[in-house]
Amino acid sequence: MRGSEATAKVVYHLYTQLIAPHSSLRPSSHPLSQPFLHRIASLIAASDALKDSADVLASHPSISLIQSTWITSLKRECGVWTASGGENDNVKVTADSVLLVPGGVPMTHDDIEGVESIECLKAAIPGHLDLSKGEEKVVSIVGNSHTGMLVAQNFLTSSTPPRKVNVISLNSLVFAERRVEDDGLVWTKNDGTGLKGTVAEWVRDAGRGQDGEGVEMVIVKEQSETKGAIERLGTEVVCYATGFVRSGLPDLIVEGERRNDMYDKYDGFSGRIAGGLYGAGIGFPERWTDPEGESEYRVGFNVVYKEHLCRIADEMARE
Repeated sequence: MRGSEATAKVVYHLYTQLIAPHSSLRPSSHPLSQPFLHRIASLIAASDALKDSADVLASHPSISLIQSTWITSLKRECGVWTASGGENDNVKVTADSVLLVPGGVPMTHDDIEGVESIECLKAAIPGHLDLSKGEEKVVSIVGNSHTGMLVAQNFLTSSTPPRKVNVISLNSLVFAERRVEDDGLVWTKNDGTGLKGTVAEWVRDAGRGQDGEGVEMVIVKEQSETKGAIERLGTEVVCYATGFVRSGLPDLIVEGERRNDMYDKYDGFSGRIAGGLYGAGIGFPERWTDPEGESEYRVGFNVVYKEHLCRIADEMARE
């Protein structure tokens, strides 16, 4: 069951990122046509199962489903939370406890004169038309995360490769590493921040495109130096793979006082934001400490995310 739940979460993410953008793509026009179509068929079948599961949950008598409503404020008075939203705040729901699972939007950056910016989520899709904007140009990618290196791979292995690809980052590359302890414990070092799968293999294999051109790694000491590096490298196209910021958070009012600052003080292990209020998802990622004592934030739809949600549910039940 754990595996299927994790697969369903992964499928939902991949479905929205892979299938919809390519819905009009002819099989013969895609460089990975047969494997790509196989993935689409598998994802569609799994996404149907995910939708059926969601429909069953929504029909449960103990669940009150309120759709298409934007929550604008959360107020706590005398230990009770009231969520308000909808047109003219005409929807109000009270609860003893609340779990916020907000979405995220890519971090925004100031435009640089003479440099075209490409959306990271589009460049992360193999064969996306936006990749052709880098043809025979100098492309700089800001951020050497898994997504950043995937974008570099997509540019260099596309049918319209850039003249040069730079990756600008604050730190050296980090790889996820499988560990097996003497007691049989299996875990992944750098699980939330390291390069994995085919991207890691490509980077380890010199990270080169079909013409043999590789990625130029550029380290900056401070984030403020990024713009200067982009300009110094003669960048014509830039792609920012610098993560997400929370979106859609309601105003937080506790006993009459506006306390949006509490969002930044949430407990990354329990998910607790305030009494009776918890957060999860990309807006409130899990802070995980590995067996070697090092901590990192983990996001994504997988088994460990499901385990984190179960831990939050236990915390909410005990409060």
